[in-house]
Amino acid sequence: VIIDVQRCGPSTGIPSKSEQSDLNHAIYGGHGDAPRVVMAPYDVEGCYRLVHESFDITEHFQTVVVLLSDQWLGQTFVATNGAFLEREYHSISRKRPGKEDLKEYHRYRLTDDHISPMSNVGDEGLMYRTSGLSHNMDGAPAFDFETHQGLHQKRWKKLMPLCQRDDLIKVFGNETSTKGIITWGSSAQIVLDTIKFLGVQNSVKVCVPELLCPQAVKTDRFVQSVDKLLVVEMNYSGQLYHYLRSQIDLPKKTRVYCRAGGRPFSRGELAEPIGEIAK
Repeated sequence: VIIDVQRCGPSTGIPSKSEQSDLNHAIYGGHGDAPRVVMAPYDVEGCYRLVHESFDITEHFQTVVVLLSDQWLGQTFVATNGAFLEREYHSISRKRPGKEDLKEYHRYRLTDDHISPMSNVGDEGLMYRTSGLSHNMDGAPAFDFETHQGLHQKRWKKLMPLCQRDDLIKVFGNETSTKGIITWGSSAQIVLDTIKFLGVQNSVKVCVPELLCPQAVKTDRFVQSVDKLLVVEMNYSGQLYHYLRSQIDLPKKTRVYCRAGGRPFSRGELAEPIGEIAK
């Protein structure tokens, strides 16, 4: 699990100011076409809850999880009754070898859910090799096309159940509206506040995906249900907007409101784009 508390970049940038400019790096920042899971909380409760989720996901799916927070969330103080701290969070255990594996253990065995059983270090009879090279079911180097193609399919397909996690996609406002806003991270709070300030709660709906990659089916359904769409994010290039475009066709009436960090969004700044989408 990698936790990235974003601030203005590049390099040292502005260390004390917030920005949402690491999304491309989190999703695409690697070689070899290897997938990873990217998540982002939008409030303090989510910071706590998604750390639990991230460790559960990385253990169960045996993959990397990048959790994108930001400077605003990282240095926020809130008053809370602490209920979310006392909640009992369900833990997903790592898939372990069964009796059939004791006869002949293949660490990277192909399975129906594309997740291979993983033994604990030192388990009797369950030793295995691990390598950075392309490998076969036993972990031994294998350089043929069929094995390499199969490993890619395995890595990508095992993450597909995450796309059904509706609970990681938050939707606010009038769910029957055909006017939608998508935002992420701490920007969601000022977007929701501005909607309330303008009194347009019944005119628009807002999607806040905590699961950004792989893209959830619920996010797709949200996009498909609107005729007008506004994407709000705090980075210069509109990284979430371009990622969404790579995953699904956006409505013709789609607008992106994005800019660099260094100054937080305000009601006054967002009143125009949100008011326009609500018409």
